[in-house]
Amino acid sequence: MTTGFGSRVSNKIGITTAVLTVAFLSVFASLYVLNPSGLEQRRVYIDIHTGRHKVVRQLLFLTTAEETNETTFSKLWLSFHGSYPVPEWENEMTLSWFNRGRSPNYGYLGANRWREWIVDAVETRVFDTCTQQAVVAAFVKHLESGVPSSARDYAADVLTLANECSQCGRILSNVPAWLTNGTSAPK
Repeated sequence: MTTGFGSRVSNKIGITTAVLTVAFLSVFASLYVLNPSGLEQRRVYIDIHTGRHKVVRQLLFLTTAEETNETTFSKLWLSFHGSYPVPEWENEMTLSWFNRGRSPNYGYLGANRWREWIVDAVETRVFDTCTQQAVVAAFVKHLESGVPSSARDYAADVLTLANECSQCGRILSNVPAWLTNGTSAPK
């Protein structure tokens, strides 16, 4: 009798485990069918030489797609240099599978915004072409230095100067040395 009772309990545990496994897999599969991005992770990278950006999509741990995109900044960089060098990708952010939350604080988090500050500064048309080229090169040098905060600070200083000149209607003919050599603006 004990053998029969134990085998019935064992069968019930086995059936329960099987049912729970099927239920879990069904929920997991339906999540993917209804919202595949819920199981997906996106990593966004910046090419520190040119400002291009790359998005890598992963489903669980398998790469499902990878796309490299030009940005307004990288097109500006390209107009001065003619062709892209071999990229050096730095992680800018990661969007996770389930919570879709922001990534940990990578050093280059926000680099997309800093690139756009440089583009906005150039588009104010207060700098001549040589100065624009120097500003783009200095910003890239900051990105390449491995100290992303210096790139952020430089981009903010450049945009501030461009906006101040633009509001006054001035076009800079004599630019401050910090602008072309990439050092910090005097405070």
